[in-house]
Amino acid sequence: MDNAVLGVSIAYAALASAYDVKERRIPDYINYAAVAFAVIMAIVLQLDLFFFALHSAYAFGFAYLLYRLGAWAGGDAKFFTATCMLLFLDGASLLLPIALFLLATLISIPLALVFGGLSLRKTIAIDDVRPGDVPAA
Repeated sequence: MDNAVLGVSIAYAALASAYDVKERRIPDYINYAAVAFAVIMAIVLQLDLFFFALHSAYAFGFAYLLYRLGAWAGGDAKFFTATCMLLFLDGASLLLPIALFLLATLISIPLALVFGGLSLRKTIAIDDVRPGDVPAA
């Protein structure tokens, strides 16, 4: 992977993760910036744009399905799609989205068991509810 792509990918993942841990949401502009960077780099690296778009649509479809099933929030789906697009720049396989999902699941189960006392949910006053705090039915 090109060093610029690797550096931006690491910075993107760290920034999105920090926002997610602190605010329990990932701002859209972070995800959209990563998607824009991936598209620009696909053009600069002279990748086959049809297959890059096809792979990106596949990753989005997988993430959107999990979003619609209620497994993920919208920011997580956008983060997943942008991450896959960045990895597709390096010629990652079409199995990447499924492998990333399974790896994240396998990692999160032991973490949930170890840190079981730390709840990911918090109680907030109704006046402090912001858009995105309560998932839609």
